[in-house]
Amino acid sequence: MTLFDAYIFIDRSAVNTRHPRTPRKDAVWTGESIPAIRHRVETYHRTRQEGISRVRDFVHRGEKSL
Repeated sequence: MTLFDAYIFIDRSAVNTRHPRTPRKDAVWTGESIPAIRHRVETYHRTRQEGISRVRDFVHRGEKSL
């Protein structure tokens, strides 16, 4: 049993420019975990806005499934 139903992690770079298509360490990354269904995803984002959109989508999916 876990403390929460779902988790989201955000690793945000201080750089304020578009990143290349190839993933790199100093960029925006998100991680999602839903232990009950063994869902784990790491996603590289080229811009902060893409990362924010991913987090919003994850949160809204969770609200609809409750």
